[in-house]
Amino acid sequence: MKFLTVFIYVLLSLFVGSLFLGLALNLIDIKVVVFLFKKYIASNMYYNGAFGVLGGLILLICFRHLQLRLFSVRKEKSITIESAEGKVSITLFAIEDLVKRLLEEKSEISHIRPKIGYTKRGIEAIIRCNLTSEVSLLEFTRDVQEKVKGRLQILLGEDKEVIVVVEIRKVLLPSRKKGDEEEPEVPFRHY
Repeated sequence: MKFLTVFIYVLLSLFVGSLFLGLALNLIDIKVVVFLFKKYIASNMYYNGAFGVLGGLILLICFRHLQLRLFSVRKEKSITIESAEGKVSITLFAIEDLVKRLLEEKSEISHIRPKIGYTKRGIEAIIRCNLTSEVSLLEFTRDVQEKVKGRLQILLGEDKEVIVVVEIRKVLLPSRKKGDEEEPEVPFRHY
């Protein structure tokens, strides 16, 4: 279905774009297009029917595409967990807020912007932040990933796969001021 939709959009875009470009550059005369349309398409019942069916098919594909997009967006705004007692639904916004509060304790990062997505593979947490101090990136990001993954697995259950991606957007190290620089030690000064 997705291939057919993309194929029709590409063909229709190429046709309409070429037609408009040809009209703008005076390569195609509008009177010729109207004449051909009246002579071959509007007067022939088979062409008329074929264009009607093609137009209806394009509209149906467009409506189906919109329905899938809107339904998938509505569906993915929360995670539903089923237990013996009933269903529990938690919004992705609540999980993002939990991750943000969890990571605000760390003084090494700032401007934390988590983005939680629910995919077929599991839960994907993308954490965008700025680094504010010099740390070992591998150890620090591993620590953040383990902390977030552990907390989400406790919250949502061990059966959900959690993928944590940490994106460091900026490195904001404090700049040294001229007064903060150490003066060189004079040899044998204290004797």
